[in-house]
Amino acid sequence: MSKFLRHLLFMALILSLTFLPIFTSGEMSNIDYVIKRQHKEDNNILFGLGYTDRNRYYKT
Repeated sequence: MSKFLRHLLFMALILSLTFLPIFTSGEMSNIDYVIKRQHKEDNNILFGLGYTDRNRYYKT
């Protein structure tokens, strides 16, 4: 049983190391959230969609 738990923890570690940077960097952020951050903060925020084409909604 402990061997199974070690493998399970190892897989959880690999998955978290893969997906954690994607979510913490803002890659999966909502467009409305990005627009609010651009209006609120003074620094430049780059925005580009990698998997969908919702540029018309973003630009308006």
